[in-house]
Amino acid sequence: MKKVLMIVALVLMILIGMMSAANAETNQPDFLQNLFQEFFPDYSCEDGYLQDDGTVIFIGRKPDGSLVLLCGSDEGEDGWEWVESTPLPEGSRIGDENITDAVNLNAWRGGAAVGVRRMEKGRWGVYYVNSYDFFVGPDWVGMHGTETDAQFFGTHSWGDITTIDWSTFPPEEYIGEETRKERNNRISAYVDRTDWAAPAHNDPDKTTELLSEKENEDSLLGRFYDGTPLFVLEQKTEWTKVKIGHGEDVGVMTGWMRTEDLVFGDNTLHVEREKIQISSEQMLIHPVESFISSRAGQLTEGEFSSCLIIGEAETDQKYAIVYYLPDGDVGLIPVTSLGNGNG
Repeated sequence: MKKVLMIVALVLMILIGMMSAANAETNQPDFLQNLFQEFFPDYSCEDGYLQDDGTVIFIGRKPDGSLVLLCGSDEGEDGWEWVESTPLPEGSRIGDENITDAVNLNAWRGGAAVGVRRMEKGRWGVYYVNSYDFFVGPDWVGMHGTETDAQFFGTHSWGDITTIDWSTFPPEEYIGEETRKERNNRISAYVDRTDWAAPAHNDPDKTTELLSEKENEDSLLGRFYDGTPLFVLEQKTEWTKVKIGHGEDVGVMTGWMRTEDLVFGDNTLHVEREKIQISSEQMLIHPVESFISSRAGQLTEGEFSSCLIIGEAETDQKYAIVYYLPDGDVGLIPVTSLGNGNG
């Protein structure tokens, strides 16, 4: 028995040694301090954190005394890429109780705590607020997952840390006995829907066509369900030019829809969307074979809860058009990957 215990103890010591060696190269303060000093020799490091995806966030003090967030990612052959934020409130630090990656904006004094992540190359933004009080995407705020009635699309100012006003976040506070309607009203007020629209037929059997050329039915790109988030590029009496997806080119669809099929601005709040369901046997979604230049790549079941099913593609095979909430990408997945209740 003693011999067995000695062997177990020896194995544990070896494992602990291996873990310590690994941590020495990653999470230890020396690693972060050395990285910080290499790129920001004129700044002082106030705090730092290595995120699960290998990106790094620092809070640094500039020579002028202001605090800023410094977010970096190793781009391989291109080396490290860094993005510097607008000035943070004095006293900001990283970590908020058990939410270790939060940027704590004096939450214990009535400020907010927000999560910051790399949205795409060269751009970092906020993705949750106040210990998951609500989530933030490039074009929306709301509750992540299948609560499609609690995702509010519009323009907000939290998607880019280089222009963000950190004082605009709601304070970290407990909101007791809040009804779903009250929560939705509170969260929906954080976006500006002035330049937004959505298809609205109030008939589940009807869809809205997106054409690459207005009045040309042969240029059909897809058919879209009620509630699809549309950014309005040009509105005319009969036809409206819209963009579906975030950004300029990558993972975006652009075309024309009939104006009579759409509602605009705050009226988009009253359009219902279908909830997302996945067939139980489909544990791994098929690789996205026909993404429209999308960054999202292959979707797993967990990631799939972060998608809206927004339409049907005009292709030889049956594909659903999805809106990938974290990045605002638009792409296609086989209809056979979907369960009942989509679209």
